Amino acid sequence: MYHFLPDYHNKVLNQIDPETGVLELDFADEDHYRFFLSQVGGLENFKRKHPHLVSTLHELRTTPLSRSVKAQKDGYHEGPEDKMAIENLIFRADQPLKGDASSTASSEGKTMAAIMADYVEKKSHISVVSQLYDVTHQMLLHTTADEVVDSHKYNGVIQADYPHYFEDTPREFMIHSTFYCSKNAENNLESASLKGYVTKSAGFALQGNKDIIKSLTLNAPVIQESHRKDPSHTEVKISYTREGAIPDYDYTNDDQPFLDGNREKILVRVPFSVTVEAAGKWWITGFDENYGYRMWLKNMVNGTINHYCNYEDIIQRKDAFNDQNRCTKMTFIFPESWNNILDFEGLGYKPYTNVDLYSGFGVVMSCADYDVTVGVSVKSDGKDYDKLNVQCAKILIQWGCIARDTEIMMPDGTLRRADQIQIGEWVRNAEGGLAQVKKVLTGYEDKLYQISTDERSVRMTPDHIVCTEQGLLPAIDLRIGMRIRTVSGLEPVTHMEWVSYKDQVINFEFEQETILIGNGLFIGDSMLQNRVKELVAYEA
Repeated sequence: MYHFLPDYHNKVLNQIDPETGVLELDFADEDHYRFFLSQVGGLENFKRKHPHLVSTLHELRTTPLSRSVKAQKDGYHEGPEDKMAIENLIFRADQPLKGDASSTASSEGKTMAAIMADYVEKKSHISVVSQLYDVTHQMLLHTTADEVVDSHKYNGVIQADYPHYFEDTPREFMIHSTFYCSKNAENNLESASLKGYVTKSAGFALQGNKDIIKSLTLNAPVIQESHRKDPSHTEVKISYTREGAIPDYDYTNDDQPFLDGNREKILVRVPFSVTVEAAGKWWITGFDENYGYRMWLKNMVNGTINHYCNYEDIIQRKDAFNDQNRCTKMTFIFPESWNNILDFEGLGYKPYTNVDLYSGFGVVMSCADYDVTVGVSVKSDGKDYDKLNVQCAKILIQWGCIARDTEIMMPDGTLRRADQIQIGEWVRNAEGGLAQVKKVLTGYEDKLYQISTDERSVRMTPDHIVCTEQGLLPAIDLRIGMRIRTVSGLEPVTHMEWVSYKDQVINFEFEQETILIGNGLFIGDSMLQNRVKELVAYEA
């Protein structure tokens, strides 16, 4: 009894002969008749489609069926006027169909079931309605309606995206097919015949994903071991090239500049790699191109950045094998280049911490009987996490600030290059106290803004904060003659210009906003830079 089906539907399915697998419909039986009409789309639809059979149907409504169906040794089911064989092949992925079925079946999609009928005598019409049900979730998944004319053979398939049907636990399905065939009247001396049959495959289950894939491991993007000791390092840090590729903070990438005319762009690069291990009798065939994949960053100013690459660029590294030399552990390494470009004009200099990563693709898993595609996903924002849908850290896109050779004052008064200072070290702040480095932020810039006095100068991004006589201001808002704070007191700005750089930039984050000393000037840290829009700008 299927509780999600009407009572008359269940009554018909329960009357199917367990030996033959077929029930001949009795149109005089109210339950059979209602079932038949539900399959053919109602009486009016049947009248439009088969007007020559309407009188026959009315006649059968008042003529109880005299059953004589029995199973023959040759596999055919013998009825009072005909012989037929019906077969439902359930879940045979990509299996060639028998007879000439392959000529009528679509090559697209996956074969969830093959439905075949072979009549001894040719029929003027063979109409078939097949329905695929998800018994576990009590829902109809798929309905096919098809017909052939002047034939004794019907071959059809249910094409389904069955990889999406796999879940962590086994999932039960049921399929039934309703056949109704007609034979034309001979010499117009007798009315046309009409016969209906129902066949059902008992509930069958697809294995749960956990019985197919043993484990899914995220290799990248992950917070590197050297950063995990820092409790505030909770995201994978992404730095940038304003006019090109974005190298990752936790990884080393080659710079690949990208320019689109006069508009400044950013080409996102994020390393992505997972390792899949097969369970039990299964092995791994590889990436399913038909299933495809999705990969994106979201919650940025411009919305979503999608990732696209050529399938042949996805590395499928075989890491382990079974006794038959079949791969049981495979690492999928996606290219770091994201071919969708983010418009920098909308992004500006503000760092973004609420950036989520998502990636989902299909892995072809094989056993001795068939292949199946199992979907896996990695995401930083979601509700349904399990063994094959794992959580990753959020992405932080951040901007560096000062040239890497900027000399930072240390606690003992000595100077050290910014790119030589590490997390956990202490520096001297503008008040003469000490501040411990909590994060080291990096990026890449083609050009920097250089601020000079008669005694000293510093190169930085135009949004970097400088301590002036008027207060904290972005470097781009300084003016010639404005006095800025240095280790020697207030010094007037004598020169400002853009300079070519094409190198790494550095910034620091401390426990709280900090004014540090770089090249003898009092400059802000990343926390002050992030507040740039909250600062009072200088007005000439």
